[in-house]
Amino acid sequence: MTANRQKGISVIMCCYNSANRIKETLSALAHQQIDEDIQFEIVLVDNASTDNTVDAAKKIWENLKAPYQLRCTYEAIPGLGNARMKGIQEASYDTIIFCDDDNWLMPNYIQGVFKILETNPSIAACGGTGIPIFETKKPEWFDEYAESFAIGSQDINREEGKL
Repeated sequence: MTANRQKGISVIMCCYNSANRIKETLSALAHQQIDEDIQFEIVLVDNASTDNTVDAAKKIWENLKAPYQLRCTYEAIPGLGNARMKGIQEASYDTIIFCDDDNWLMPNYIQGVFKILETNPSIAACGGTGIPIFETKKPEWFDEYAESFAIGSQDINREEGKL
C-alpha cells in the first residue's frame, strides 16, 4: 500500500510500442468483476514508444465501454523500472498492481488481490499463475523452461493459497 492515497487499486501497465498487443490485455481489464465499493483505475505508461500505443489504447478502451478509468501518461526515459516509477507517481490509489501489456488478468484477479491485501495486513505483495497461449504448437522443450517465461505458479512458497 502507498501512503497518502485513496483506498482502491491502480493497475499500472507499462508499454513500449504496444499498439499491436494491448487489445486483449485491455479487454481483460475492462471485464474485471469488482465490487462497486472498490475504486479502480488503469494507468498506462507510454515508455517512449514510437508507434501509436496511446491512441490505440484510448480507441480500444472507448470501444470496450469499460466502466473503469484509463489514464495515459508518458515516460521519456526508456526502461521498465523508469516506467513503473512513473506509474507509481501517477497512481491515485493505495494498492498497486503491475500488469504487463501482454498479460490477460482473470476476471476476478483484481477483486481477489484487493480482498487478500485487505484481510491480511502482513501481506505486501501478491503474484499469480501465468498461463501460456501459443500462436503455434507448444514447443516440446517449453515445460522444462516455463518458469523462465513467468509461466505457471509464481508462489515462492509453493503452498496452497495461490491467487
